[in-house]
Amino acid sequence: MDREFLYIALLFSVFNIIGAWRPFYFAFDKVEHTKNVQTIGFLNCSFIRTKRNTETFCMNANLVRDMIKPQLDVLIIVEGSQNEKLEVANITNMDFCSFLEGKGAFKIMELWRNELMRSSNVPKKCPLKKGTVLNVNKFNINPDNFPPYVPEAGLRLQAILKERSVVLLTLNIHGVVKYKKSSRMRG
Repeated sequence: MDREFLYIALLFSVFNIIGAWRPFYFAFDKVEHTKNVQTIGFLNCSFIRTKRNTETFCMNANLVRDMIKPQLDVLIIVEGSQNEKLEVANITNMDFCSFLEGKGAFKIMELWRNELMRSSNVPKKCPLKKGTVLNVNKFNINPDNFPPYVPEAGLRLQAILKERSVVLLTLNIHGVVKYKKSSRMRG
């Protein structure tokens, strides 16, 4: 019994040491956006390079009317080196209020939500009130939430926020999975 406990403790500690380091990171390189001027007064999106030499996403938006029951469409595409494309997620008409509250979200969306809440002042419930200024500061994707190996590839995230079929905001964020120079696990 004591040996089994020690064996499990050893496996757990080795997994934590090995699993805590990822040889890759996610880097953003381009963003395209549109807004519905009847809902969003200003919209500014940019990338900031951090001390770790990765790019983080920043966004500022001002609401000029209430958003009562917005919906979110999300498309995540991985693009390989031979122009092959794989849809990782294609989620339509997701209740954005439930997403903000952390209810009923797909696992991949839960990762995005947690990072959004960490890096922003986005309210955790609806309605989103007129006059609210939304700030997202240093949003990034934590590699520790992914398996130890992810192949080098291009990434594209398309998010469409809408209400009653009227598009309020679109974001197209492009990026890549990059491996650190010292890594030997390149695919």
